[in-house]
Amino acid sequence: MGINTKELAKQIFELVGGKENIVTYTHCATRLRFSLVDHKAAQKKELENLSGITAVIESGGQFQVVIGPQVLEVYQELQKILPLSDDVKIKRQKKGVITGLIDILSSVFTPIIYVLAASGMLKGILALLVMLNWLQPTDGTYLVWSAAADAVFYFLPVVLSMTAAKKFGANQYVAVLIGLTLLYPSITAIKEAGEALSFFNIPITVATFSGSVFPAIFAVALLAWLEKGLNKILPSMVRNFLTPMFSLMILVPITLMLFGPASAWLSEGLNTLYTALYGFSAGLAGAFVGFFFQIITMLGLHWGLLPITFANLEATGFDTFGAFVAPTIVAQGGAALGVFLKTRNRKLKEIASAASIISFFGISEASMYGTNIRFKRPFFIALATSSVGAMVIGFAGSGGIAFAIPSIMSLPIFMTKNFTIFLLAYFGSFAVAAILTYLFGFSDKMLEEELEEKQEKTNESFIKSPVEGVVVPLSELPDQAFATGAVGRGVAIQATKGQVYAPCNGKVTSLFDSGHAIGITATDGKEILIHIGIDTVKLKGDYFEPKVAVDEEVEAGDLLVKFDAEKVRDAGFRDEVIVVITNLTEHEEVAILEKEHVHVGTPLLDIYLEKEG
Repeated sequence: MGINTKELAKQIFELVGGKENIVTYTHCATRLRFSLVDHKAAQKKELENLSGITAVIESGGQFQVVIGPQVLEVYQELQKILPLSDDVKIKRQKKGVITGLIDILSSVFTPIIYVLAASGMLKGILALLVMLNWLQPTDGTYLVWSAAADAVFYFLPVVLSMTAAKKFGANQYVAVLIGLTLLYPSITAIKEAGEALSFFNIPITVATFSGSVFPAIFAVALLAWLEKGLNKILPSMVRNFLTPMFSLMILVPITLMLFGPASAWLSEGLNTLYTALYGFSAGLAGAFVGFFFQIITMLGLHWGLLPITFANLEATGFDTFGAFVAPTIVAQGGAALGVFLKTRNRKLKEIASAASIISFFGISEASMYGTNIRFKRPFFIALATSSVGAMVIGFAGSGGIAFAIPSIMSLPIFMTKNFTIFLLAYFGSFAVAAILTYLFGFSDKMLEEELEEKQEKTNESFIKSPVEGVVVPLSELPDQAFATGAVGRGVAIQATKGQVYAPCNGKVTSLFDSGHAIGITATDGKEILIHIGIDTVKLKGDYFEPKVAVDEEVEAGDLLVKFDAEKVRDAGFRDEVIVVITNLTEHEEVAILEKEHVHVGTPLLDIYLEKEG
């Protein structure tokens, strides 16, 4: 059964701090990525406990909520709650240089990552069709599909201008025009002919902009700043057309003169560093990328490595970095398969099998957070295995001819040098990780230890008795909703005093006007309902005196309600104080710690995790 994406989006929105705490947000293949005003205002523990959320990570200045393949649906529901418009005013947020750069690259690339992947897969399919002699590069069919596959890479500055404008809050149409200008035929012709270009007698070294990453980002960042300045000094009646005109007049030459050469230098620098490592030892480069890439992905910093692939493709039309990444994804899936084969726990089998399959479609997070990091050993087995697999690929000299998220669908782009060895390393990483995890990386004892650890933490937050009195099983109550546990599981107490105290630390989240019932959300997320009497709502507040209000923070032992038990009974109503927990999961059970008489503050209910065979 799938998750309720609408309800999950609502819960996430509230727990990250709502509208006031969200600067902006986006998503990738498996995660929602939030930029928050204050990370401390987000309720991380409560988020982690939500069904449908695999993990919550704070990294690279972002607050990341890992969901899995249904992240896009949750993102779309979140947009209904808090739409992101093109003219959204971004709140100020202090960030370091590295954190800021990672945040920018993430925001700029995330909206187009699937389009890039699809284009890369199409290029791989075309390469396969040519190899099988089913198509020729001169065929019309090939030319049409090749144009569709190449377009996003050739016009990458234009596409990035659009996403960068959204990130920086610039005019999207002006940003696109700047990107288009960089690829204007007369400009590209000068570069191809090796001719000189000058602007007011200032010589310009025209860079290659097709497929470039940084010029458009730099230009649009400056555009956002320039537009603000121009809009302040230009009269309102003319700024709508003068601001775009002056922006184009100023930024196009600046981009050609400064950003183009600077970005070429930056791309070449990244490529030089990577090439130096690769040149020193292709196997060592592979082993390094193979071991650390998923750790970098876990931290959300992998966006900063994308320019390496684009720089490789721009410089030589051949990329080895993406080939190194391929085994890192399926090795995590292989480790998950090892867990699936070894465990006898039905729920864990479901998680592990789905995670293992989805790794072949380029998604590693499901395996990492669903099983591998959870039990530690499978994760490190996958890292070691993928390191060896990538090292083999490095020694083989294999690589790709396009950018794509490495998956079984994009394998044709790697049909270059020693493709057979590449396939052996790719599928071998999966198989070896599965075997090693099965033999050495997992046992159901780990699951039992995990459950015991969680139970120990749960025991620290047991529910205390809110009143003094005699314990009455719920089954003995005349109200079927309570007697059957439909409302929640717990116990009733025949109180000897008409004072009800907080059973735990938490917040008052509901309080009936009649004062006969109160809801508390504990600090660990458990929701406790305290209901005084049966059908006492009919008293309309008579004989009840609440001492707290909704949204008030309470500590265990704080007075919540006073009531006159004798008058409640004289009015013909039962007066047991019922204490139930209303949001238990399917694997949680409640133990009643006292069977007879209890005092205020006595440990009353304990939540424990049911062990599944």
